[in-house]
Amino acid sequence: LANADYVIVGKAVASSGGNVPSSNMRSCFANLTAKLIKVKDGKVIAYLDASGNSIHMDLITGGREALVKAATDLANKLIETLNKNK
Repeated sequence: LANADYVIVGKAVASSGGNVPSSNMRSCFANLTAKLIKVKDGKVIAYLDASGNSIHMDLITGGREALVKAATDLANKLIETLNKNK
């Protein structure tokens, strides 16, 4: 309906790890996967993944920070892939 050239579908998961020694900080991790699909012919252009990490006292904030880092990495990979497939 939006006349898009590409569609991205994927999954994002954030999780917590262990405590940082001698502190009340927790390690947090995020994993993202994405599939880039060309709408015109339905062809899958790329399967991409990225990960990020963070250390924070609050697990929600730490998970969000890890997701932002992973999303930044994934966005760069998507742009690179799209530029190659022009």
